[in-house]
Amino acid sequence: MLERVDRIQMAVAEAAPAARAFQDILGAELAREDDSEYLNAHRTILALGASEVELCAPRGAGVVRAHLDRWGPGLLTAGFSVASVCRKYFGIDAEYIGYVNHDEAARRSVRARQPLVDAHPRSDAARYLARVARKLAGDPAAARPAHRGAAR
Repeated sequence: MLERVDRIQMAVAEAAPAARAFQDILGAELAREDDSEYLNAHRTILALGASEVELCAPRGAGVVRAHLDRWGPGLLTAGFSVASVCRKYFGIDAEYIGYVNHDEAARRSVRARQPLVDAHPRSDAARYLARVARKLAGDPAAARPAHRGAAR
């Protein structure tokens, strides 16, 4: 059973007006901003309770621009917490430790037979993997909810 929405990504032409709407209507807070190489977009990431809303504005051709051209602004992706599925089908209690965004850098590092964090240390995936690793190692700063600080 779906337990919570972890995050959604929205394709938007401009992030500022959309961010203001989420802030004014739902009380969202600005968590951080960054650029996604895979999406070729600037991301404005808002904390909304325990969830995040990523407002993705295109920097040129790519996934977000294609979405906007075909369907206009709207939902791009969503991530969900499904611990009960792990209990029911795998007999394990899964604890949420984080996520790793899709990133073409991962595919490139596999093809080059190089570790992702060495080949592309500044990629989205490498930064998110580092945060998950710190959390597994017991780093108290990494244990904070994802929206309380940028991945390092």
